Amino acid sequence: ENYSEEGFLRVCELEDITDTYEDKLGSYLVKIIKNELEDGQDSAVNMLLRTLTDFERMGDHAKNLAETAQEIHSKNIRFSPDAKTESANLYAAIREILAETEKAFVEDDIETAFRIAPLEEIIDSLCGSCKQNHIERVRRQICEYSHGFAYNDMLTDLERVGDHCFNLSIALQRRHGEIDARHGILTKQEIEHTHNYERIFSEYAAKYMNTEV
Repeated sequence: ENYSEEGFLRVCELEDITDTYEDKLGSYLVKIIKNELEDGQDSAVNMLLRTLTDFERMGDHAKNLAETAQEIHSKNIRFSPDAKTESANLYAAIREILAETEKAFVEDDIETAFRIAPLEEIIDSLCGSCKQNHIERVRRQICEYSHGFAYNDMLTDLERVGDHCFNLSIALQRRHGEIDARHGILTKQEIEHTHNYERIFSEYAAKYMNTEV
């Protein structure tokens, strides 16, 4: 939203630091798990091993977003008022899911973790709407076709940030025994209709999609 070269370099620096943390923490956790651990310790280490990649990948997407912002700035790309409004709404949803994910993870807060999946579904819908609306604006010659490359790159990275937040919430639910730890890859559909999913989804739909579900 407010590009600066200093900000761009800071994102790149933080992404490098995140990579370093993932390597060092991963190596350390592998050493720990080789020892005999109590049940609680074992589940905690397993959760951390599951989540390191998600945190690191969010750093990658942040760097991608910074590079897209740099491209938009350097090419003086201008988006339509509707695209700006839609993007601002999506940014707000992304900021909220990141805040909820951080709170759930740092405070080991399972109730907050339950809120992440419904919001992630909203973010998927918002990204899809933004892409479709951009195509329509291009058709009506309100937006330029070439600007869509940067716009779609941005939407893809934001959507994937939401996906990683979803993964982190699932890891926390496994730790709390809300999901069988032996269960393999869990689909989003498998956790719908649980833990007030519909109510929370409706709350976020009213907030970000201007609709009641």
